[in-house]
Amino acid sequence: MTTQSELERLTSDVKRLQREVHDLEGKISQNTPADDKLAIYKSQANAVSKKKEQKLEELKKLEVEKLALEKNMRDKEE
Repeated sequence: MTTQSELERLTSDVKRLQREVHDLEGKISQNTPADDKLAIYKSQANAVSKKKEQKLEELKKLEVEKLALEKNMRDKEE
């Protein structure tokens, strides 16, 4: 059985938590416009990063191919 003091304590806890939620929602709404302004730059940075990774992989493949061709040329010269 729940006592009156427990109910009052729980009620005050609920009110406190509701205030905290309200404060956090306010902070989130304040951060949203800034995030929206940066979203395009973040997506561009991600695209550039992916393109850079692709080019690095391509460069590695070409370096391996170059070394193989150089070895092949040396072998033919001997």
